[in-house]
Amino acid sequence: MYLERIPGVATSADCAEIQKKRVEEKADYKREKIETRESSGMAIVEYTIPEFSGAPIQQRNLFACLPKDDVYVDIHLSKVLFKPKDEELFNSILNAAHFILKPPTGTK
Repeated sequence: MYLERIPGVATSADCAEIQKKRVEEKADYKREKIETRESSGMAIVEYTIPEFSGAPIQQRNLFACLPKDDVYVDIHLSKVLFKPKDEELFNSILNAAHFILKPPTGTK
């Protein structure tokens, strides 16, 4: 997970653009099963790397971007030897990601 503070306001539209650029980036490996979606205010892109340097890895990668005020939260999950049942694990982690509002200083 990575947090990036920006001058201005973080937006869902910018998150979608960030994910679009991620998919368009050149890579030294093949990407398969590329999927984009939105869930719980997050722009999500997923893909599988079937092999790397000739070795089969079936690495599933999931990137989620979540805007909040002046911060982008960038979540990256990946797993080698990914199986369809592992999708539930990825979703449970994403579903647990949320902001907790901090009470103003001096309140209980």
